[in-house]
Amino acid sequence: MNRSELLPEVFYDEEKITNELERFQNQYLRPILKYQHDHLCQLTRSFLLQFDANFDQLTAQKRKSQIETAFKKAQSFRQQIIGLVIAFLETEQLTFYLSNHTELNKRIWQMAEKRVVDGLTGL
Repeated sequence: MNRSELLPEVFYDEEKITNELERFQNQYLRPILKYQHDHLCQLTRSFLLQFDANFDQLTAQKRKSQIETAFKKAQSFRQQIIGLVIAFLETEQLTFYLSNHTELNKRIWQMAEKRVVDGLTGL
């Protein structure tokens, strides 16, 4: 069994895809992020609790703000998120990722941040 067989199906409109990066995002990154959703939320929550023991008691808006700050400024945290995602890439996919890592990392962070905000704040 390969890793791709573990991933959930994510629907997207193939006709609206404009470039290879968008195709890669929809075919591989989105399913991985969906599959790793619980891990992303747990990792983020644990990271934020290190800095604010009252994270769970904050309003949804304040939790959202802290999540956004972590995704923008905490370099070690950002690298953990990337590792959580690229660990699921197969060899050919990893080769494409490595050729386009700067742009793909931005996409991963944006999609992961949205998932975590939705998962930890209910917003």
